[in-house]
Amino acid sequence: MFLVRVFLIMVVGCAVLSAQMIPVYQVVVDKDPVSVNVIVSDTAGRTVTGLTKEDFSVLEDDEIQSIRDIKPVGIPYNILVMVDRSVREKKSPWPDVILKSVDNFFKSMRGPDRLAVGLFDTRVSVVMDWRRSRNGNRQNVFISSSDRGTQFFDAVDWALDELRNVKGPKGVIMFTDGRDISMYPRMVTLRGQLQPEPNYTVPLTAETRFQQTLDRVKDSQIPIYFVAIDTDRQLTSDNATFKLPGWVSFLVAARVRMEKLASASGGSVIFPKKANEVAPFYRQIQTELGSGYIVSYSPARPGGDSHYRHIEIRIQQPSTPCIIEDGKCSIDVRARIDPLQVKQAQLGYYAR
Repeated sequence: MFLVRVFLIMVVGCAVLSAQMIPVYQVVVDKDPVSVNVIVSDTAGRTVTGLTKEDFSVLEDDEIQSIRDIKPVGIPYNILVMVDRSVREKKSPWPDVILKSVDNFFKSMRGPDRLAVGLFDTRVSVVMDWRRSRNGNRQNVFISSSDRGTQFFDAVDWALDELRNVKGPKGVIMFTDGRDISMYPRMVTLRGQLQPEPNYTVPLTAETRFQQTLDRVKDSQIPIYFVAIDTDRQLTSDNATFKLPGWVSFLVAARVRMEKLASASGGSVIFPKKANEVAPFYRQIQTELGSGYIVSYSPARPGGDSHYRHIEIRIQQPSTPCIIEDGKCSIDVRARIDPLQVKQAQLGYYAR
């Protein structure tokens, strides 16, 4: 059994754009520009980066306004960290790679970002409830191995339920091998050796269970990011299981289902061999979940009337089918046209 203590060193975080809805504020027209914090996201909940002034339009009391400036800004996001603690093979790099990767992920988070941590095998245990990543208090998280298998699909379902009522940008990062206990191959004796059946196929009951989780993921619009270890992608020729076709087929099946879940959710998956290979993945998650804009404009109408003025920020929708890659629209004639969504932090102001 391995045992690790992950220290979260909590300090007071710097001020970053708040996702809380602020309905009104006051502006001295002719002196102050009006600035509105906005988040642009796709249907999977990922924030869209790389937008310019030409992609936005601003209406004040239904009158179009001239945009002065667009600036990208970081926004707080919510991330549920799920760590697979089920039993490992003796030569598994899991303790070295995953535990260091989890620790590095905690350190990569910004002060206002919120997180919760759960460990899973045949059940989920919450070891840290929702909190800001840096709030001035240190909290130790202990991650230990288990002698149980993994109910992987149940863990994904639990994560979706946990995030259902969480407000603001959100996602899940799972450190796992994706091997659900229902998928394991049947063992047979061949040439006096006990090994997985060579012609492995996913059991029907396991495939049905996977489809149920896949359907829930598609409906949730919550991106899931997998840091996958002990898969066929990391299997080397000097590993004894490399020569067992049934076991390799099982690893492939588990990996493919992780990829399908990630794709359906709008997330992604990485197969690191060393802990330092995961840092770019963390930056990707931060960009996709924690990016917004400040839209500034000078009102066309003079002020002084102290009347309330309603602001509406609109985003230019894709005119052709596209997919979002690294926050940008890439043309794909096979893709459906999904509308981009805009959330404003200010809905209006009083003109002084």
